[in-house]
This record gives sequence, structure tokens and C-alpha cells, in this order.
Amino acid sequence: MRSGSTTSTRPAGSSKRARDVDLSQDAGDPPRLLRTTWRATWSPELAEEPFSRVSWEIEPTGDGVTRLTVVHDELERAPKTAESVASPGGWSFVVSGLKSVLETGKGLG
Repeated sequence: MRSGSTTSTRPAGSSKRARDVDLSQDAGDPPRLLRTTWRATWSPELAEEPFSRVSWEIEPTGDGVTRLTVVHDELERAPKTAESVASPGGWSFVVSGLKSVLETGKGLG
């Protein structure tokens, strides 16, 4: 995704509870930092909230290990989004799925 570009995404094979997200890249320092504006659209309540920001910080730590830090901020005006992404099905699930794909080539399910 180029800076300033926008997209709406739904994972392949998603269920009836699709995880739609509107996002656009607003800054970054590839390959170390990707920062996007982000808004969940899988529920009308969340889609009405303003965009927040997600930063993906990637840091090599040596011995073939890389640290990924996901920071989701600017949520002050998006309390329902904040609650949703903090839930067990939120970012912890997304990052666990990403780890599974990177290690095994298969998602969580």
C-alpha cells in the first residue's frame, strides 16, 4: 500500500461475521514502520466512529528473530472500537493468526 492509498478489506473465506476494515497508509518508515488510519466496518456502530491509528513496528532483534509491536491509538473518540479491539477476538487474535501463518503457513482457522 502506498502512502495516501485507501482500501477496504475482508479476509478470504470470511464467515457471515466479516471483518471489514477501511484503512489508509498515512505515514511510515518501510520496512521498519507501517502506520495506517483504521476504522472497523463490520458493525454499523463501529463504522460510525471516526478513524483511529494502527502502527506496526518491526524490529530485528538478532538470531533471525523479529519483534512486532502493534500500537492502536487515537481511540479517544472511538470507545466502541477500543472495546472491540481489546477483546479476545481483537488484536491478540490477529497477531496470533499472523504468527501462525509465518511459522506454519496456515492460519488459525
